[in-house]
Amino acid sequence: MVGGQMATEDINNATSILPDYEIVLLINDTKVSQEKVTGMCEHKFETRGPEDLSTGSKGYHAMVGGQMATEDINNAKSILPGYEIVLLINDTKDLNTGSKGYHAMIGGQMATEDINNAKSILPDYEIVLLINDTKDLSTGTKGYHAMVGGQMATEDINNAKSILPDYEIVLLVSDTKESTAVALNGLYEMFYTPPVRIGMIGPVLSFITVEIAAVTGLWQFVQVSGAATSPALADRNKYPTFFRTVASAAKLNLGYLEILKEMDWKTVAILTESREPHLSVSQDLQSNLEDNGIRVAIAKTFATDISDTIRLIKLKGHRCTDYLRKFYEGSAYRVFCQAFKQGLYGVKYVWFIKGLFQKEWWLKYEGTDSCSPEEVKTASNGYFCATYSVFGRTETPAATGITPGEFRKSASARINYNFTMDGQEYLGIGYDAMLALALALNASQKELPKGALENYRYGDTETTESIKKNLYGLDFHGVSGHVTFSDDGGRNSDFLLKQNRGGVEEIIGTFDPLNGSVSWYYSTELTWKLHGGSPPRETDSMDVTTVHIPRTIFIPITVFCGLGYIFACSFLCFNILKRNESFRSRCFYFVNRAIKMSSPNLNNVIAFGVIVAYTCIILIGIDVSLVDEDKLLKICKVRTWLIAMAFTLVFGGMFTKMWRVYSIVIHNRTKRKVIKDSHLVFIVGVLLLIDMLILVLHEITDSYQITNVRTQIPQTEEDLAKYVQRVHLHVQCNSGSENDLLWLLAFVIYKVFVMIFGVFLTWQTRNINVPALNDSYYVGLAIYNTILCFAVAVPLSIINNQSVGINYALVSCLVLFCVTTTLSMLFIPKLRMIYGKKNAVGDLNTINRHLTIHQPTQQVLDANQAFDKQEGRISTFIADKPSSNKKSTQVKLKEPSNETGEGSSTTRT
Repeated sequence: MVGGQMATEDINNATSILPDYEIVLLINDTKVSQEKVTGMCEHKFETRGPEDLSTGSKGYHAMVGGQMATEDINNAKSILPGYEIVLLINDTKDLNTGSKGYHAMIGGQMATEDINNAKSILPDYEIVLLINDTKDLSTGTKGYHAMVGGQMATEDINNAKSILPDYEIVLLVSDTKESTAVALNGLYEMFYTPPVRIGMIGPVLSFITVEIAAVTGLWQFVQVSGAATSPALADRNKYPTFFRTVASAAKLNLGYLEILKEMDWKTVAILTESREPHLSVSQDLQSNLEDNGIRVAIAKTFATDISDTIRLIKLKGHRCTDYLRKFYEGSAYRVFCQAFKQGLYGVKYVWFIKGLFQKEWWLKYEGTDSCSPEEVKTASNGYFCATYSVFGRTETPAATGITPGEFRKSASARINYNFTMDGQEYLGIGYDAMLALALALNASQKELPKGALENYRYGDTETTESIKKNLYGLDFHGVSGHVTFSDDGGRNSDFLLKQNRGGVEEIIGTFDPLNGSVSWYYSTELTWKLHGGSPPRETDSMDVTTVHIPRTIFIPITVFCGLGYIFACSFLCFNILKRNESFRSRCFYFVNRAIKMSSPNLNNVIAFGVIVAYTCIILIGIDVSLVDEDKLLKICKVRTWLIAMAFTLVFGGMFTKMWRVYSIVIHNRTKRKVIKDSHLVFIVGVLLLIDMLILVLHEITDSYQITNVRTQIPQTEEDLAKYVQRVHLHVQCNSGSENDLLWLLAFVIYKVFVMIFGVFLTWQTRNINVPALNDSYYVGLAIYNTILCFAVAVPLSIINNQSVGINYALVSCLVLFCVTTTLSMLFIPKLRMIYGKKNAVGDLNTINRHLTIHQPTQQVLDANQAFDKQEGRISTFIADKPSSNKKSTQVKLKEPSNETGEGSSTTRT
């Protein structure tokens, strides 16, 4: 601003710039108001291009002639020498001379010229009607219908002696061409071109009206629209002079809300076209829904492409029953096309859309998307809409004396278009918009000083406030029904509830926004006949079945475990009893070497580990069908510890036995070495301590808890018809922590390391042929069986992870097989040694045949006693080095003589 002031001063002081003029700078503070900037700025005329004016058209020829004349006039010094003619070109596009719209436009223009030239008709006033979306002003457009309604109202008002008897209404038509810029340009031309207008009717489209009404409010200029429904226009601070003969679209939301509450639906999705009035309606709707406890699962806007939004709804885990959508007909075609492709239609889905769609609207947009009109019709079948009653439903005469039926009949004959009472054309509300303004002017002229209307100027607050007050106070019958205005300038009226049934929107009820009540015309069965005779449920009824292990599986496995207990305890007792059993032969006093040399204490540990494994199998089969959740949690923790202990006791016991053989025979074969069972038991204890350390840390950081996992079962046709969703409830015991995988890896790595060590020992001791001493063959079989069972059980349990019974049976049977075969392979060979013909130390009959000693000498007795004291002293009986071509170990026994006590040596292989 300061820069402009300084430039103005310098220009005025310069004698070479406009020497005969003085620049005057007018400053107007915009106060951060875009509307005020628009309203107060000077009008600027711009030349528009010819666009699609082809060279063969008459309009183009006229334009060229005008341009040539303009150039010649500007070049002629004798014609307006101090001025330059500017030619403004406005393309009428396809307004050809044969169209009805063109004829109507020409007639309106001629009437306008004559009226403006007539000094007797409103010499100081001019009424302007702004109509948008007329395009070619064909008989099927909403803008054209609103214009015709205004024209008919103008004629009736001028003929009525009770409304403005001393005045005549003049209607001037201006096409906005669906453009805010064009509409604002026409508005400024009106403001800056005499005579002064006293009111405005229109526009129709909301996104244009919100811009126009903001300007008219600043100029204190009354505006009445017949179709703009944006909730934003209810802001009286921003739009103080705006009225409309339709209710705000936000009140339609109250109708949707009442239906949702009546049907007890708690979840919806909202799809909105990203322009007015849809954005404002959507925001208001979402706020109302949340205030009333209804959850909005999805709220999306779109401009052109709707496929991603529909796909998102399809992929969403939550099933949305009600889809509230705000958009125009063209967008509706694209949306229903995608809904057809994604299958989001039918008895389980209820759609609410914006009303005011024309009959068979889907036929108008054939070819605009990849779906055919029939597919769109199929997907849209059954939708609901709350619409305005644009034609009166009773035959009460309007203020001009015409009834709604007579009005529709007259309009149909006038433009050769069939108007019905249930139609959504803007004809009736356009008529009532003009009638409302005329009635308010009629009331204002009676209360204002004489000549106030004639002397009205833009910004005349007194006259404007009088017109506004009388608009608020109107209570009359129009051709669209009863008309009154609310505090926000919108109309108080009931809404029609319609449903699309086979391509025809049928009225099924009404909604009164004043008391928030819904009145249905039909019974529930007829209202919802397309949905099976009853409102679809928001969510299916849940048929929850708690999954547990069948008794037919748990009981037999428990019986087998009981038999396993007997089996293991029998071997345990056998091992204890035979450990110290001795007998005498003719020359030797034998302790039972078959048990003695096989590390009986470790055998007891292995047998006890097998018993623990049988216990784990039973505990795994206990679920919520047998105990409550608190006890189940305790059992879950106990069995986790027992499983780790069982593995360590069984395989730790076997591997430590193999380690003793490896250490004595293979690793230190030249040294005399004693490894007692107590040493081996200590090693097993260390392994158990490692298990306990991992389990204690897991319990401290990520303790186990009970979790309920729900798995939905695919619905059958019967389930869909009955709105039943079957769910399997799995009560599981886990920590629910992200570290579960780490703990599992810790256990697996530790156990795999133990198994690898066992495989190494088994391979190294495979050639030692002392059955009572070396179990490497059977340990190898046990490892093989275990790995095989895990290789089979794990993939099958993953494949059948939904069948708890099968999983339990599979795992239990494989564990039973592993531990039972391991137990059998360790103890059955010893049974054969003891109760068969051969002892682990040798064949006693063969030894006796080679020995002639009649009584044991002191040397033999001392040897037997020494072995009993040191169970691990196996190297006393092992040769210094096995022969390279033999796979057996030589045991040397010394034979004493009869007289000297010095024995000769006898070798037994």
